[in-house]
This record gives sequence, C-alpha cells and structure tokens, in this order.
Amino acid sequence: MRFRNLEGLIDLPIDAVKHRFRNEHVLTVLPVHGAFAGRDSLLVATPTELSIITADTRRRDRWMTSIAPWGVVRLEAVESEAGVHHLAVHVGNLTFHAELWGPKGEKALRDFIIAAEAQHEAIATPA
Repeated sequence: MRFRNLEGLIDLPIDAVKHRFRNEHVLTVLPVHGAFAGRDSLLVATPTELSIITADTRRRDRWMTSIAPWGVVRLEAVESEAGVHHLAVHVGNLTFHAELWGPKGEKALRDFIIAAEAQHEAIATPA
C-alpha cells in the first residue's frame, strides 16, 4: 500500500507523514489499530526498520514516531472472513491489528507480509 491509498483509512495528516519519509525508501505502509490505547497507527516499512506512526489525540497535525528493528517484528495471519482481511503485527510486546476490505485490502496485507519476510531474510542472511 502507498501513502496515496490511505485517504479515509486513518486519522493522520497523510501528506505531512509522507513528507517526513521523503528521503526514505518506503517499501509499503499499513494502517493498523490497537497497541497504543486503541489509537490508530500507521506502520511504515523501510529496508532497515519498521516505523510506527501514531496520531496525537489532542492535535490532528501531530504524531509520535516509534522505530523498531525488523528482528522484533512478528506477523500472525488471522483468517479472513466475508471480504475482510486481517493481520496481527507483533512488535516486541505490542500488538497491532490490520483490518482491510476487499481485493485491495488483501493486496495491501500481502505487500506488507512480503516486505516483512524479505527484511527478516536479509537479517538472517550473513553478509
């Protein structure tokens, strides 16, 4: 999924967040909810780390960014039902839930899974 596909899926200033990552190689992004007091977050996958962007509840134009190395990220596919596709993303002791609809949602989850698995393989492969 790309930043341009996030409109209406998450309560973050998408253009401002995209601008923050303008010099990064972004593999994919994924809107999620859960780990931070039930707030919506955005997972931004880059080759070196996973960034977790969480909206500030008091100001829509502000957010908090947390960074996690790929080594602490674990995925748990949850069975899809009635066109709704699910994925649990565990980052250390935090759990985020992605829930997207239809073929585009399925593709977004698949893109995130592929990116995460590729980064885990890169970590496991000696240089």
